[in-house]
Amino acid sequence: MKAASKALMPFMTCWLLLLGACGTPTIRAYPGATLPQDQVAILTVEVKGVFGVQPVLDSLDGKTMHEGVQLVNMKVEMSPGPHRASVRFFDQKIIGSMSCSAKDQLVDFIAEPSHIYQVQATVRGELPPCALGRTRNWSATIVDVTANTQPAQK
Repeated sequence: MKAASKALMPFMTCWLLLLGACGTPTIRAYPGATLPQDQVAILTVEVKGVFGVQPVLDSLDGKTMHEGVQLVNMKVEMSPGPHRASVRFFDQKIIGSMSCSAKDQLVDFIAEPSHIYQVQATVRGELPPCALGRTRNWSATIVDVTANTQPAQK
């Protein structure tokens, strides 16, 4: 193992432990009293390890979904019906080398009760650091995990 790789091992181990220890916060994104689970839809964001493309849900229907820390697993309970998600991404290939979207993409979708949706970001080709506003090289999507399709758009 190279000396640089050995030096990074404690950092990587700590980072993975922190990701695992954080759990998945649940955010309620609808007003009023708590609804039964069969009357809400769930929108999830999954951070999959330290490297690779990670989606970031900045807001749902204009409401900010994170405070400070952005690369977190997240579960958002929302009412059924039309929604607008504002999505970005981070893509870390190696320590110290990160691309990110400089501009959010808006994704409109219609949520159904009892369905689980997942925020996804897909990068096409290489992007320069922080993408310099080049949104054409990546896309944000919401996938209906329950139906294994993309949801209807509003």
